[in-house]
Amino acid sequence: MILKDHAYLPSNFVSYTAAAAEGDVEAQVALGNMYFKGENGVILDYNHSKEYFISAARSGSPVAQYSLGIMTEMGLGGIPKDYLKAFDWYAKAAAQKHSQSQCAIGTLYRDGLGVHKDYSKALEFYRKAANSGSADAENAIGFMYDKGYGVSADPKQAVEWYKKAAVKDHIEGILNLAWMWRTGRGVPKRDDMQAVDLYVKGASIGSSRSQHLLGFMFQQGLGVSKNYSEAVEWFKKAALKGHAPAQADLAYMYRNGYGVPQDYSAAFDWYEKSAAQNNSNGQNGLGFIYAFGLGVTQDFGRALSWYQMAADQENTEALNNLAFMYRNGSGVVQDYYRADMFYRKSAALGSLDACNHIGLMYLQGMASSKPNYSKAMEWFLKAKNLPAAQHNIGHMYENGLVGFGRDVKAAISWYKKAGAQGFSKSEEALARLGL
Repeated sequence: MILKDHAYLPSNFVSYTAAAAEGDVEAQVALGNMYFKGENGVILDYNHSKEYFISAARSGSPVAQYSLGIMTEMGLGGIPKDYLKAFDWYAKAAAQKHSQSQCAIGTLYRDGLGVHKDYSKALEFYRKAANSGSADAENAIGFMYDKGYGVSADPKQAVEWYKKAAVKDHIEGILNLAWMWRTGRGVPKRDDMQAVDLYVKGASIGSSRSQHLLGFMFQQGLGVSKNYSEAVEWFKKAALKGHAPAQADLAYMYRNGYGVPQDYSAAFDWYEKSAAQNNSNGQNGLGFIYAFGLGVTQDFGRALSWYQMAADQENTEALNNLAFMYRNGSGVVQDYYRADMFYRKSAALGSLDACNHIGLMYLQGMASSKPNYSKAMEWFLKAKNLPAAQHNIGHMYENGLVGFGRDVKAAISWYKKAGAQGFSKSEEALARLGL
């Protein structure tokens, strides 16, 4: 038996051990949980956990059967990963109206794991669990209505189910409900303040995802006044818990000196922690650090390598950065074809920056043998909500690079759109035109 310092063991550990040896099911389950979680002075040990759960499961304990289902689904304690056998364990417990097992069966049916995908069956088991007050099930039903799985998509119903789960402090329910407020789906209108309130609730429970998203809201000024210092504090809370997306965002703040003194060393360290967890923003951030030699010796080879790792995960910023390197010949042989290829991959994933850059390549004759103004305008318009693209559209109108010749009025209109968002080149263009 593997134990920590005996002084730190729970006082009931010895009595549980003695009772379990006598066949006490509750003691067997308690010991199984202690070893499974590695808490209260007991070192995590899935093999010991499995042994106690098996003993209790044989006596019909639904909690032990459910726990063995989890261990079988995840392949823990030397148990081969097997969704069908996990299903069998869950079914034994569900037959005793164990709500967590009912919910687990619902998820196996929803995702087609070990059984044929069946949304109707998934909903049936989720509803059974929800009737017993399972917040997991309530959130899952909300998700089914949200996505239209087995039912007609109904955002309002999704919101109602997410609310049921959120009231019970269910983190996924809180986050899903917050997203509905942020996107204005199933609610009267978009309301970032409602989302912030929910993130605060999640953060107070200790959710690293909620803390990270609350930091994002302060960083972007969504539902709250923009406050970089506050954003840093929330990013840091989540980052210290090992939350990779928050680590990457905290690194970005250090890199740019937003809310903290600029510190490339700290930026590197946090990007590295994030990248070590295979987070694409962390990988892209390390690429950027090496590409521009920020606190490290400039190394295009390493930059290219990190960008590629992130690009392989369809990170649009990394794809754009790879395109930039090939377009400008930064550490690689200049190659407009490859630059265009990376920009197009990024554009297909929804990057407005990529659309704008493809437009620039057509404008400058990099994407074809000579400038193609109609194609340039086509791509700029795809990114028309981006200040840089708005400026480029204005530039084309001012210089008569569209089919109807020079149109200063149209140029001014587009420059104003970009200038209103603080795009300095457009502000300069307006000044040049006497505005």
